[in-house]
Amino acid sequence: LARSSRLAIDTTVPQHYLVVRGDPNKLEDLCHYQDIQCTRSAFLDADGHELFLTDEILVRFADSLDHDARHNLCRNLNCDIVDTSRPIWRIRTADPHEDAPLDTANKLAEERGVDFAEPNALQAATYATTLQLGDLFSNQWHLHNTGQAGGKTGADVRALEAWKITKGSPNIRVVVHDSGFDINHPALIANIDPGKDFDDYGSGAGHVFKPHGTACAGIIAAVGNDGVTGIAPGCRIVPLRAASAHTWDVWAQTFDWAAAHGDIISCSWSLSRNSTLTAAIRRAVSQGRHGKGMPIFCATGNNGHSHIRYPASLPDTIAVGASTNEDVRARYSQYGEGIDFVAPSSGGTLRIETTDIRGQSGYKPQPDGNYCKAADGSGFGGTSAATPLAAGVAALMLSVNPHLTMEQVRAIMHSMCDKIDPANAHYDNRGWSNPYGYGRINAAASVQRARSLRMNAS
Repeated sequence: LARSSRLAIDTTVPQHYLVVRGDPNKLEDLCHYQDIQCTRSAFLDADGHELFLTDEILVRFADSLDHDARHNLCRNLNCDIVDTSRPIWRIRTADPHEDAPLDTANKLAEERGVDFAEPNALQAATYATTLQLGDLFSNQWHLHNTGQAGGKTGADVRALEAWKITKGSPNIRVVVHDSGFDINHPALIANIDPGKDFDDYGSGAGHVFKPHGTACAGIIAAVGNDGVTGIAPGCRIVPLRAASAHTWDVWAQTFDWAAAHGDIISCSWSLSRNSTLTAAIRRAVSQGRHGKGMPIFCATGNNGHSHIRYPASLPDTIAVGASTNEDVRARYSQYGEGIDFVAPSSGGTLRIETTDIRGQSGYKPQPDGNYCKAADGSGFGGTSAATPLAAGVAALMLSVNPHLTMEQVRAIMHSMCDKIDPANAHYDNRGWSNPYGYGRINAAASVQRARSLRMNAS
């Protein structure tokens, strides 16, 4: 395979998997290779996410089904049991047919006593950025919009007013669930807590070749003494690297880890909907922060469609769309049922200025590569940029009132949104709009409300 001119091995997946790409006719011959026991199918879901079947299946049995009955079900479907240490079992099919893991999961799902079953698919996240090819606070219009580059004055999150109350507490940690980030970046290093690398299964998550996570981290908590400032420069950020393809049970483990090491999760990516990851997200939302619940902010997606992507589409997560420096919804920003609100990002006359990987791998290569620029094609954007901005606002809220539950954070942010573009938004009697959710986030009003609830409680 390595010497083939018509096939190529995908080196971005974990080493214990083999993903081969290339000529379709040549791919069909793979099953006849002497050293290949069987092949598994690859699929594109309705949102264009690529996923690969593995030998494994994930199944959650009802509590009413006893241990022997579970084993018998697996045995009858020609499956070996791999791991029963978690509520969701991992089993392995011995059937060599390329669709066997999917077919077996579907059969299991129809059995009484099975809550759900699904293939343990291998998948990489699709990041929700809209990058183009292509001193600093004054360029950060999303924090303080004075009409730069013809934008609308005031089309920002009211950061200056929020900072009169707090710039964040080091007791509040935001897990940046992304591609890892530059842990030695001069604008980030002071605010970084130890992280986790699910690609190399080590700690740190600082071995990065993709700038996406570094840009997200700067939007949240860049310290400002070397250029840009994050919305919550007094809070801590925790890098979680999951830039490669992983099976769905590993994606679930990333959220279990995040729930144990942070207070808020920022996710600027999407995957195919699956029950295993959904269960992990619901555990974090309901059990995180010692039972107060963990706010999980997710990007709605960048295809401009009237439906939002998973996991933003879950009612448990907080779905973030994008608005522009002209104070309207960005045309690419996905919207519709489930959207909570929008936050400033690209799509108008400016993009988002934030931290960047230093060197040739960054959006803005050296010599001025510490930051990607709002005024040129290197600038960050998409719902990828809007999501960490919203997560950072929540970090400010928890800084002044750490007793807030997840649902209180969401409700406050809803109620404090600015109702932008009312002529086209058509806000209903709840204050909700199909393209905008509850409007554009307002950091100052949200922080003030969070603080007032604590003062009233005391």
